[in-house]
Amino acid sequence: MTGRLPRNRGKAVAFMSLGIPAGALIFVPLTQLLIDQVGWRNAWIWLAIMGMVVIIPISLIFVRRQPEDIGLLPDGDDPVDSGSQAVRGRMVAEISFTASEAVRTVNFWSLVVVFSMVMLATGPIGVHRIPAFLDRGVDAGLVSLATAFDAVVAGAATFAFGFSVRKVPARFLGSSGFIFLAVASVITIYADNFGLVFLSMAVFGAGIGGMIFLQTYIWAEYFGREHLGSIRGLVMPINLIVGGTGAPVAGYVHDRPDRTIRSGGSGWAL
Repeated sequence: MTGRLPRNRGKAVAFMSLGIPAGALIFVPLTQLLIDQVGWRNAWIWLAIMGMVVIIPISLIFVRRQPEDIGLLPDGDDPVDSGSQAVRGRMVAEISFTASEAVRTVNFWSLVVVFSMVMLATGPIGVHRIPAFLDRGVDAGLVSLATAFDAVVAGAATFAFGFSVRKVPARFLGSSGFIFLAVASVITIYADNFGLVFLSMAVFGAGIGGMIFLQTYIWAEYFGREHLGSIRGLVMPINLIVGGTGAPVAGYVHDRPDRTIRSGGSGWAL
């Protein structure tokens, strides 16, 4: 199936990413405040209530499947003028794959493997780094500020990548994000003071921004937007299942030798 190829897809992703730092600046410190005031269990309850109150109404009011569903065209083109020669000249045909067509391509499975491996590698860092920082004596309030800055950098990186994609291929931008994630992982291993914690969070945020941009942009770029929901619906469970194994496996590897030592056996400790 063909349709109109959005000319400003990267720019749209860039502006959408501004919600990440805005949300982080509000909710990460707020979450820490809730934990300090009511404990982490009650904080989860309050966050769930706020999520339902804020997210559900906004989704019902504003979320639509595609511009055509409300009489619009991508990039703000006027449907009334869509038949004019000038508008047709700006429009490029976009081929949209169905989900069954996409799964028969090499690109589909290549992207599945890449994103699954990145999530497998970064999942343990995302889950275990904050407890590790606290165990090293870094103040919880400072860690929450660094975590908020992590998300701010992620949003800024996604914004920058969105405006750069017309000049730099998306795969190169995504690769730079993966490099940031690798560097951040190394810094995290040695971060034992607020300065290194802040640096590790910032670099990690830049990497996450690259992955967010690539995940949002490249599927539509390769397979079109007509059936993007069903394609991402096939991909995301695979990514989450593979990526979700990273944190528990890392925790097991970290803890198992220690249990062996306490039980009187031989072993090693991280």
